[in-house]
Amino acid sequence: MLKKFTVYLKKGEPLTLEFRRFTFDADGFTVYDSYNEAVPNQAFLSIDHIAAIIPEQQKQSDSRFKVILRNGQSFEVAAEILKTDQPPSIRFYWQQYPPQQEEIQNIYVVLSEVVAIMPVNGLQ
Repeated sequence: MLKKFTVYLKKGEPLTLEFRRFTFDADGFTVYDSYNEAVPNQAFLSIDHIAAIIPEQQKQSDSRFKVILRNGQSFEVAAEILKTDQPPSIRFYWQQYPPQQEEIQNIYVVLSEVVAIMPVNGLQ
């Protein structure tokens, strides 16, 4: 099943694209089709021009972060924890019990493109 993602560009307006999921590494993005197969010869996303990729459908939660990009655009990420120690992307997590963190997949937010990240409901 394909999912809709909002792709925030470093310059310009966001795009809406459909694919099942994506992965990334230093070389770029790998996009997957509805059969969960990588499609490197059918789809390409430029790592040099993308500030963030966020799924349109996220888990319903009161725990959300507001992310503000350098280009002035903003969006929310449903998560309980964020980590900035593994650039290029910020990692978001759910807190599991017993204490363990589960990384949320299919989110890409370039650390160098972020101005601020704060809890939507304020700091506690």
